[in-house]
Amino acid sequence: MFFYYFKIVYEIINYDLKKTPKDVIDFAIFHFNQGKEKDAVSTELSKKGWHKKEHQDMVFKAIHTESELIHLARSG
Repeated sequence: MFFYYFKIVYEIINYDLKKTPKDVIDFAIFHFNQGKEKDAVSTELSKKGWHKKEHQDMVFKAIHTESELIHLARSG
């Protein structure tokens, strides 16, 4: 039963990650690792063509989703 739950959660998470290009996620993570706040990362994304708030929110959601996936894999 747990396996099926894990599989469903994994597929949902994977779907979220596929909506945003990996390069963009890595770019945003790089700036977070440089100590920048969310607003500064939004500015950097905007400079690269990700002007719309919805698109930037997709990037932030993908980062959060990736973090959750790593946490889930470590606990399972």
